[in-house]
Amino acid sequence: MNSILQKTKQFLKDKIVKQQVFDSLPQDDIMDRQRFVVFRLFSLFGSLICLAIAFREYVDLENYSTNVYFVVSLSVFLLINYLRITHANQLKLASTLMLIATIFLLHIVSYTAGGIQNAGILFYGVVIIYAFMLLGSKGGVFITSVVFLNGIYIYYISNFTNLTSDTVFHGDQKLINNDFITNLIFSSALFAILSDYMQNGRKHLIMHLIKTRDEVKEKNEALYVNNNILEKKNMELDKFASIASHDLRSPLRAIGSLSDMILEDDPNLSIDSKEKLNIIRNRVQRMDDLLNALLEYSRADRGVKKLALTDVNEIIRPIVERRKNDKPVNVLTHNLPVINTNSSKLEQVFDILITNSIRFNKENQINIEISSRETDHHFLFFVKDNGPGIDPAYHEKIFVIFQTLETRDKFESAGVGLAIAKKIVDENGGAIKVNSNKGEGASFEFTWKKIAA
Repeated sequence: MNSILQKTKQFLKDKIVKQQVFDSLPQDDIMDRQRFVVFRLFSLFGSLICLAIAFREYVDLENYSTNVYFVVSLSVFLLINYLRITHANQLKLASTLMLIATIFLLHIVSYTAGGIQNAGILFYGVVIIYAFMLLGSKGGVFITSVVFLNGIYIYYISNFTNLTSDTVFHGDQKLINNDFITNLIFSSALFAILSDYMQNGRKHLIMHLIKTRDEVKEKNEALYVNNNILEKKNMELDKFASIASHDLRSPLRAIGSLSDMILEDDPNLSIDSKEKLNIIRNRVQRMDDLLNALLEYSRADRGVKKLALTDVNEIIRPIVERRKNDKPVNVLTHNLPVINTNSSKLEQVFDILITNSIRFNKENQINIEISSRETDHHFLFFVKDNGPGIDPAYHEKIFVIFQTLETRDKFESAGVGLAIAKKIVDENGGAIKVNSNKGEGASFEFTWKKIAA
């Protein structure tokens, strides 16, 4: 017995209530959840109303009329249309079919049972309200237009033609009155159910908004606290970096000075000893450069974010003049925009990319091409050169701090430039990458977020 009850409850839940479909809707999407419940109420209650109307007409007329067949058919259609819903994304189509079929039935009933005087026209109001709830503004306007045009047509044929002559009730005023009372009761019931549900939905929406407001307030307070903590940590990190840099530089400078003093004051040093002292001096200088690079990297995404209209062409020219070091550099630019941005940060990114294109290029003629493309939310910049290229195996490595492709004994570099560029671009909400193969030059591209002027 319990097993039968459990199966019955499960059947009602899955097939009639459609709980699985309802549960598949996001909990915070209140409107979609309300639409599904409204669709469920209209379908099931409407199907029962149709059966009741058909039964009453059969009892009054004591025979099966065409109108009774239409009403029963609609009842079956509404039920099938509801039961076939298995996914929430089918709801809009099913709602449209349900409303159109209802209008079609109301038209047939009005036509065969008194025209404009038939009480079935009361249901048109229900249909319009449900249309706006289920289909939104556009669907609601469409259904309203169909109802309005249909009403004009029914009014016309009722008053100016003989097409409607109470064909179902044969002019019997008692049957017409019974039909009016039945329709009035059912339409009022539908209005009452809908109004009650809308009121409950309104209360639920208000409670949800209050809950969301409180959650947002709590998160904002937590964010404020975390921002203060983060700001203090950043200040401590800056202070630590400065102190560490200063404390580390002191012994380095002492080592460098002692090396210089030994080289200058002791003329009897062997060639081997002089070479070793020179190596020490070079390593001291390298360590000093690495400390400078570390400080620069730690502060790459800091500073005042001052926005200004910036002509990217005006950024490129001074960088090239400053970095070419008498090398034969040819720079071609095209389609570079004027944008509202933090110009100093954008200039820093271009400075790093152009400097690398010149520094590592051993060609007799250095060619650099700089261009851009605009998207909905970003500018996409390209910096392409004819240098030695980069093996794809190292495309990720080059953006990691202190990573270099050449040994520092062969090519002196701190290995921090591209890491700084990546940090700045990331902070701006963009991304940077390289497209290159060994011996084919390199093309760096990065996105830079648009900011409204």
